[in-house]
Amino acid sequence: MKSQKPDWIRDRKLNLLAQLGPNENAELTGLGVPPIWRYMRNDEARKVHEMVVGQQAFTRPLFHVDERAARDHRHAARGFRRHHARPAISRRRREMRIDISPLPGARVQELVAKLYATPPEIVERARAAIRP
Repeated sequence: MKSQKPDWIRDRKLNLLAQLGPNENAELTGLGVPPIWRYMRNDEARKVHEMVVGQQAFTRPLFHVDERAARDHRHAARGFRRHHARPAISRRRREMRIDISPLPGARVQELVAKLYATPPEIVERARAAIRP
């Protein structure tokens, strides 16, 4: 909605009921939109939710490969930040109204490990929850 119909958000033409993402979004929180996990009855429901939406962290992976970056992840992260700080890239991102929130490789590894460690009964409940 932010990139397609920003005026709908700005002019409050939408009634945003809850944030569904794996983490609280500061912009939505500022608009008074609560995270959905506040309304979950128990820890198991939250784990099912995390299993389903936790994958959003990987929606648009970007990779930068060069020999130096392969040796030093800090170099790759600096290069990524420098690239996205360039005026032309920043201007294009603002025009498209998109946010770029990179995660460090270590955080991505943590998320993957957490997803793989999800107990089978939670995986099955998540599978049932998203079935049409």
